[in-house]
Amino acid sequence: MSYSNSIVIQGTIFWTEIPTKHTKYTATPEERTRVNFDKTTIFEELLEREYKGDLNHFFGELQYAFLLFILAENVEGFEQWKKMVILVCLSDELVRKKPDVHIQFIRKK
Repeated sequence: MSYSNSIVIQGTIFWTEIPTKHTKYTATPEERTRVNFDKTTIFEELLEREYKGDLNHFFGELQYAFLLFILAENVEGFEQWKKMVILVCLSDELVRKKPDVHIQFIRKK
């Protein structure tokens, strides 16, 4: 039912894989450097690929990861939450393109 890959099967949580680097091999070195400093491209690709463009599913997994860390003392939940927060916070161009993403991020945290 969910667009996300976060599924619980027999006590195991399968988190959505959050890429840390953009691996587009056709990009010039300048483009690769820019994309890996500004995570907007990575965020947008992840949102389309894993969450079918639905920002609420992304924020739902973010909140779920945080709750697991706080309530169940789950370190994997903390690591997933941290990766997702870093991805949103380092998406500089996203602030100009879609400011509502950061507004929702601040309100839903």
